[in-house]
Amino acid sequence: MTGVSPPNPRLALGLLALIMALQGFFASATILGDDGVGDETVRLLTRLAFVVYVGLIAAFAFGVWRRLDWAWAVGLVVAGLGLVIAGLQIAAGGPIDRYALGMVIDAALIYYLSKASTRALFDA
Repeated sequence: MTGVSPPNPRLALGLLALIMALQGFFASATILGDDGVGDETVRLLTRLAFVVYVGLIAAFAFGVWRRLDWAWAVGLVVAGLGLVIAGLQIAAGGPIDRYALGMVIDAALIYYLSKASTRALFDA
């Protein structure tokens, strides 16, 4: 073995947050635009959830960078909300393949945050 050290967990979480933020930026054109998919109630709920989601992504990224103890819980909420938003979009008639990548990223974040070693990073 060449003595390669594992990746910095803060960097890994920050990268996931960046990917989520970029995905959210590109998804906003569909979610906040009038794409005509689904009924108005579902679209309104999806838009409101998305606004909260984007704010939480920003808070999560900041908390990870500063290694704040509340960022762990925000990360779980962000990933769970991302799965709900994708589910709402699919329920509204959106194509599954459009939301699959985001769902995979959210599931990966939940898995990574559930590891004891990752949780320990946020214990003050």
